[in-house]
Amino acid sequence: MKKLLITSFISLSLVLPLLTSAYYESPGPGDLSSNIYPKNPGINQKTTISLHSYIFKLDTCEISWLQDNKQIAMGVGQKSLSFTTGKLGQTISISVNLNCPNQDTLTKNWLFQTNDIEFLVAADTYTPPFYKGNSRVSANSNVKIIAMPQVFNSTGELTKPESLIYNWTKNGKAMPVSSGYGKNTISVVANKLPGSTAYAVEISSPTGEIKTNKSLTITAENPQVILYENKPLLGLQYQKGLNNLFNLTQNETMVVAEPFFFPNTDLANGNLTFSWSMNGKQIDPSTDGRSVTLRQNVGQTGKAMISMQISNSTNLFSGAQQTLTINFGQETTSLGF
Repeated sequence: MKKLLITSFISLSLVLPLLTSAYYESPGPGDLSSNIYPKNPGINQKTTISLHSYIFKLDTCEISWLQDNKQIAMGVGQKSLSFTTGKLGQTISISVNLNCPNQDTLTKNWLFQTNDIEFLVAADTYTPPFYKGNSRVSANSNVKIIAMPQVFNSTGELTKPESLIYNWTKNGKAMPVSSGYGKNTISVVANKLPGSTAYAVEISSPTGEIKTNKSLTITAENPQVILYENKPLLGLQYQKGLNNLFNLTQNETMVVAEPFFFPNTDLANGNLTFSWSMNGKQIDPSTDGRSVTLRQNVGQTGKAMISMQISNSTNLFSGAQQTLTINFGQETTSLGF
C-alpha cells in the first residue's frame, strides 16, 4: 500500500440563497384564521392570504384589506388578498377589517419580512496545489455546512446570527445534538455511496418573533483521477490534463496521477492504493505510487495503453480509474519505464 503525504485544506463553496419571508400574524378574534400561500414567500413574490372561520359567516361580511395602512381591496365576502412581497429586509404590513352582521368590527394583522439564508459548504476532500475550483463532496467525506442568515425583526433591524436558534434536520429527521442557540454550523459525513442527502435549518429568535427556514441537498459524487505530465525541466503541467491520447515527443517524461476529491482522511491515513499497468501488465510506480516514468527506446515506434486505478481499502465504492494511450514514434513495438 502506497502512502501519500498531503497538505490538507478545505475550500468553501457558496450555495446560492433562496430568499424567504418571515411573517408575523396577530391572533384572530374567535376562530378567525388564515392560510398563507406559498408558505414561505420569496422576494418580490406574489402571495395570497385566505381567511377561514366556522363561527363567522365570512361570505356576509364586508371585508376591507389594507397594505401599509392604505386600503387596496374591499368587498362583501372578499376572503382573500393577493399582493407582492418586498425586497430583502423590507417590511410589508397587511391588515384586514371585517364588518359582519350583528358583530363588532373584527381585525387581524400580518407583517411580512423578506429574509435571506445562504449556505457555505466545505468538503474536506483533496485538490492539487493551485487548483482554482472548489473541493467537491465525495462518498464518506467530512462536510461542514454553515448557515449565514440575513434575518430581520419586525422593526426591520438585522439580527445577529449568534443570537438566533437553529434547528437542523437530515432527510426530515431532527438533529438535536447539532441544533440550538447560536449553532449555525454542522459537521456531517457524506453517504458512503454516491447519492444525495437533504438538510434543512429552521431559524428562530428566542422570543419566537422571527422564524424562517431553508433547505439544501448535498450530493456525494464519485472521486476522480486526472493524469498530468511532469516535464523534467518545466515541472508538473497542471494547466492541461492528459486525456485519452498523449504523444511522447521526448526521450523521457513522467506521468502523475492526482486523486481529485478523495477524502483527505483516507489520503493521510494511507487508505488509497495506486495501481499502474501498461498493456494489461502491472508496472512499478514511483515510491509514493502516484507517478510512472516513461522512456522511449531509440528506433522503436508504436502505441502503449497506460491504466491507472485508485482503490480505497475503507470504502469499496470509492475509487477511480483513468486510461491513456501513449503514441511514440510512428508505429508499434514497445515502451520502456
